[in-house]
Amino acid sequence: HLEDIESWSNQPKLATVAIGRLAREGRHELAFEVLHVMRSSRAALNVFHCNAAMSNCRRSQVWPRAYELLAAMPALTVSPDAVSYNSVLDACGAASCWRIVGNLLARMIKNG
Repeated sequence: HLEDIESWSNQPKLATVAIGRLAREGRHELAFEVLHVMRSSRAALNVFHCNAAMSNCRRSQVWPRAYELLAAMPALTVSPDAVSYNSVLDACGAASCWRIVGNLLARMIKNG
């Protein structure tokens, strides 16, 4: 509900819980759609929201969505953290996407 999303601006932890639950239930597309709606409604996104969406991408084999979100985080004015990178590395590694894993590791080393 849009009212829920608007209230998340005041209580961002509720959004993290909701997005994380969707991801755990294997409803990744819906979790990513919630992020999109939050951004469209100008609700502030944070690293916890993004990490919650990426958290279970490995099990659902949706590594491209996690990778795309990681790449988009700077444009969303959200700085990826170690959890962000680890979630994507885990998902890409499970899918044997070793070139992407290598590129991400190099990027992590470069960015400190």
